[in-house]
Amino acid sequence: MPGALPLPEALARLDPVTEWPPFIAARERPFIELAEAVSRFRPPFERLARVAVVFAPVKRFVLDRALAGDSDAANVVDDELAINRKLSLNEPYEFRDLLPAYRIRHEPEIVAFTRARYPWSVIADSLLPLFRLSGVGALLDGLMLRHMGEFGFDASGRRHGEHAWRYGAFIAGHLVEIVFASDSLETRLSAYLQIPDIAYEAPLGDIFFYSGTVFPARERKEQLEGHLSLFLSEYRSVFPFVASAAAQSIANAEPWWRLGLSRAPG
Repeated sequence: MPGALPLPEALARLDPVTEWPPFIAARERPFIELAEAVSRFRPPFERLARVAVVFAPVKRFVLDRALAGDSDAANVVDDELAINRKLSLNEPYEFRDLLPAYRIRHEPEIVAFTRARYPWSVIADSLLPLFRLSGVGALLDGLMLRHMGEFGFDASGRRHGEHAWRYGAFIAGHLVEIVFASDSLETRLSAYLQIPDIAYEAPLGDIFFYSGTVFPARERKEQLEGHLSLFLSEYRSVFPFVASAAAQSIANAEPWWRLGLSRAPG
């Protein structure tokens, strides 16, 4: 493993044109492959074909239609996965961008689907008064200990800020953080996975067909707790695979750290 100098500083010394893109591809590949396996419900992820909470509503709708034999939806799935390979791995692909048109064609069905399967999204779009996120730190502490404590994400590794709550554990000797962040008006809570040493950040839902991860602040405390608990329970079930992808990504970054550390600053 590289030495004591800050590893993000070593990465900053990579050439932005010739070295940064292949580093990004090496870093992202384990997560891309995991997202593809999850999104196609390959073993051992078959059970997720029946789970909604970790997927964004539109993404879950498309996946359900593809599973039901809708060839247009299956094409959207293929296109979305190929787009992410193009963007992250720089693999050749001619963008088709099929999702927006599919979404427009099926908008009434998607609205009905979201209302039936995603009650928190209905709350987020409602005109209910805002529920400020006061006390959310204590709520997150308890939920993270219950669902993610076995992986080292307990209260001892937490850092709370004004609008962010961070929970850290170590994978392959490097800090990995699950971060919950509110917007400045405290109207929504978003969740991310961060690995600072490899400059990695993605929504926790990224592996679930590239879904965002947002918890609306119009939920009352008990609703927010239930929503977070449902999400973290499912995330816990796949986290060993997330941890494996993170460890591989860290290993893939090592030659790039060494290259950067071999150079003088500036």
